[in-house]
Amino acid sequence: MLIIISMSTNNNAVYQHHQEIFFRLGKSMKNYAIASLISMGVGFIGAIVMQIVFLTPIMTAANSGIFDDPYSLILGYVGILIFYLVITLATGIYQFVTYILYLIQLKKVGEYTNEIDLQKAYKMELWSIIVSIIMVISIPIMLLVFFSGGLMIDFSSEAAVSSFLIILFGIVFVIMLFAITSTILQVLSVLAFDRWGQRIKMANNDNQYCRIIAEGTNFMKLGKIISIFISNIGIILFSIGLIKAGNNIIAYFQGNGNSTSTQGSTVAQSSSGSTLQQPHISSPNPDQNSSYMGSTTMKPQGEGFCPFCGSTLEDKNMVFCGNCGRKML
Repeated sequence: MLIIISMSTNNNAVYQHHQEIFFRLGKSMKNYAIASLISMGVGFIGAIVMQIVFLTPIMTAANSGIFDDPYSLILGYVGILIFYLVITLATGIYQFVTYILYLIQLKKVGEYTNEIDLQKAYKMELWSIIVSIIMVISIPIMLLVFFSGGLMIDFSSEAAVSSFLIILFGIVFVIMLFAITSTILQVLSVLAFDRWGQRIKMANNDNQYCRIIAEGTNFMKLGKIISIFISNIGIILFSIGLIKAGNNIIAYFQGNGNSTSTQGSTVAQSSSGSTLQQPHISSPNPDQNSSYMGSTTMKPQGEGFCPFCGSTLEDKNMVFCGNCGRKML
């Protein structure tokens, strides 16, 4: 546990150096969550509206013989279907776009901070997309080949029927394998994201935003797992987690952040409940050592040490510290 806290604490200065990309990540998480809830809501409400407002009256009229022209009934069904597909397609595209934007920001944060768990979260999501695309492309091809071959099978032969059924079950098995693989990759993604959230909480336990970030990533994990069995409930929990984590990532890194830029230098701020925990690094020179745990105390530059974290500088002319990433005075 001490190792985990130490790693997270050492990364805090790097995180603070990239406030803007964390802010964008939080916004993209919120947008993706809202889009997911809207898409699910449209599907649910649309099904009810179609049943109550459209399908039930049409079916009643058809059974009572009111429709003298059968084409009227067909036209009604087609109109309903087109209306429903347009609305569903629009919300689906909106959800997909926000999802891609979320992945882009997740990729940037993982790369800029060199955070392994966030990089894993992105890679697992990316592989899940690739597997899903392969599945979507493969299914029509497999079905086309299957039914084309089925037309040439002599079903009077018991062996031919058995072969037909074996091939059919084989196709179903491949489709299920693709779907299970994609789901497992998504679960691995949120597990990695949650590990990052829990480490942020452990390193900054006194910070309310970090605690809620961890709660949000935990909801994301639970939601993704539950969605395997109960889709709608899982989506709701996952979206709640995205919003909780996203909102508090924004609050942690902007507005209630822990550093402000003044005349080209970054000065630590002492803010109640939002002070970023910074590492205590021992330098070879005890006189140059500084705890920098939310304190505004700084050492003069020019003696080969970072004035913020006290680490030895490889080059006295360095613009940024290689350890904490802060700009030299």
